[in-house]
Amino acid sequence: MITRVLWGTESLSSGFVSSFPHILTVKLKKSSEQKFETGRFRDADLRMGETHWSHYVILIGWFFSLGILVVIVPLTMVSWIDVIRALTFAALLPLLIPYRFYRKFLGLERLEMFLFSIVGLGPPIVTLMLLINFLSVSPYQTSLYEVKGFDKVETLLTTEVVIKLGDKALQDQEKFRTFSYGTYKGEPCIEVAVGEGIFGLIVLRDYEFTNSCIN
Repeated sequence: MITRVLWGTESLSSGFVSSFPHILTVKLKKSSEQKFETGRFRDADLRMGETHWSHYVILIGWFFSLGILVVIVPLTMVSWIDVIRALTFAALLPLLIPYRFYRKFLGLERLEMFLFSIVGLGPPIVTLMLLINFLSVSPYQTSLYEVKGFDKVETLLTTEVVIKLGDKALQDQEKFRTFSYGTYKGEPCIEVAVGEGIFGLIVLRDYEFTNSCIN
């Protein structure tokens, strides 16, 4: 009788030991699911191989911004350094908002939110402001300036010419007095049309070197 009891106990112990890994796996799985549900594992549901609306916004925003900035920045009295500063500020500002406030509303994971802010949100905001400033200029003022001389500036990739105007015109707008080498061919005057946008940035609409200095 004692032998049977011991044998039964041994069998019970053996069965429990053999099934223990399965029980432990189930408990760990339930524990992880509970932690996930309570938000302790917020990055556990990162979509693998699935597209999201933010992905399209990132791509469209990047190419839209790049194309517009390449066209508008050379015609606006703003340096590329200032543009990069504005892009950095606009991209990092949304990241200061705590992640938990918008995670469920936007459905974005941490990495997606970082890329969305850096590429899909910051650049379009800055680009849109520059575009509005560019389109809101009215009216343009056309002026005729006498060219007093020029300086030849050689860079690593290009050679440029910075012209000097009479009465120190456009003295603070050297960008509008800088042209690629060969554009200026010794004409005595230049006609420039500029205007101020809604955000206070000066925009260059057109310019023309001319041999006639009569306005």
